Amino acid sequence: MVSVVMIDSRSDSHPEWVGVAIESVKNQIYPCELIVVKNTDRKKTIGKCWNEGVKESSGNYVLFLGDDDWITRDYISVLVQFIDEKANYVAYTTYMTAFEDSTGNYAHIGRITTGMWRKDYLVSHPFNESLKKGVDREYIEEAIKDDQRYLIVGHHFGYFYRKHEDYSCAGKITFFKDPKNLYIATTYRAFIDPIAERLKSLTSVYIGPGSLETEMADNAKLIWAEWATNHAVEIADYKCSAKKILRVHAYDAFGEAIKYLDFSKYDKVIFVAKHIMDYVQRYAGKLPNAVLIPNGVDEKRYKIADNKVQGNKIAWAGVLANKKGAQLLLILAKSFPEYEFHVACRYSDDDIAELITRQKTDNFIIHPYQYELEKFFSDKTYILNTSPREGCPVTVLEGMSAGLCPLVYDWVGAKDIFTEDNVYGTEQEFRKILESVEKPEVYRQRILDKYTFDEMYAKIETIVKELL
Repeated sequence: MVSVVMIDSRSDSHPEWVGVAIESVKNQIYPCELIVVKNTDRKKTIGKCWNEGVKESSGNYVLFLGDDDWITRDYISVLVQFIDEKANYVAYTTYMTAFEDSTGNYAHIGRITTGMWRKDYLVSHPFNESLKKGVDREYIEEAIKDDQRYLIVGHHFGYFYRKHEDYSCAGKITFFKDPKNLYIATTYRAFIDPIAERLKSLTSVYIGPGSLETEMADNAKLIWAEWATNHAVEIADYKCSAKKILRVHAYDAFGEAIKYLDFSKYDKVIFVAKHIMDYVQRYAGKLPNAVLIPNGVDEKRYKIADNKVQGNKIAWAGVLANKKGAQLLLILAKSFPEYEFHVACRYSDDDIAELITRQKTDNFIIHPYQYELEKFFSDKTYILNTSPREGCPVTVLEGMSAGLCPLVYDWVGAKDIFTEDNVYGTEQEFRKILESVEKPEVYRQRILDKYTFDEMYAKIETIVKELL
């Protein structure tokens, strides 16, 4: 178990901040306890409070959280998954995302959090109780001098640090936005980040939240709206000199916003799958600015494991929700007890978490949500998809690049992307795929032939160059 230690020094002045911090701990999908050390009179130093919290804690690991900060539901589960891999490390941490309530500004900053530490190390190496500020910085420096190692996990938007005037040891943060040629607006960065990183070699890039930032738009040469949401409607209607790109996936294609979106106000509309493009054009009419560019995966990140043996292990990875086929996943596990269903997930809703917890069978094995899937895939034979609708599912493509046999539910468009003999609509068809698995190299080659990141990026770069 993980213990979370929080110093309460602001419940008298900002109870709403402290409430948000506490709720973020209660909402963690990984089991944890919360230790609150009262210090509203601020008579005790940070080091003394932390030492008291460590002494009271019962977990094997202790995470430190500011009472004005908050963490996402999966934050602890993400850190915990690296414990076995880096068992000799004393701490696991991430970079912060600073935010400001009054303006809605946020920014990734090159400053790590205090982190999650092994309790035995904390007990044998207590914090300096004489320091008023910089306690964690000194502690980390001393650990390094002592030849100890800590891991910085690349978890985006996990730990949120509140910008305000009542600062602790973290110091003052000033938000400054330098105009960029390419302004990307997105509510979810997983798909766009690798593309944006590559585009930085071509031009200057700024990635902002989904909502329109007029200052960035006014100074940009090109605006990219990732997802056809209400924000994309706002960007389409905003008058500025910049050219505009919209990229449409499955989630947004079936949303309400497409009914109100004027696609003609975008210079290019990129669709990740043909069936998604067809569906949108049923509402919007024929789009002369439409471009089909399927998702691609970096096959260099995923390799077929050495001495891979085909077995009975089925991988499922992602956010477990109704829209991802949570019930079908349960049914399949119950219907095929001779196979192991390894599910690396976080939950979108508490009702799904309750359903899975109460009804999962012994062969339904839960793992923490995975940000690096290569290791998770290494001993699996199949990659399972149970969604009632998809665009161009990246996780399945990643599994195939690691040599896994795809088990894809027969959503509309599935057979346009995957071979028919890997798509199921009945239990009989599911079993047929299980029993006719091919060599791992066959599945990887299908990705190399059609769905590599390089192929996808080349098409995107051509469009960006054309519009800049």
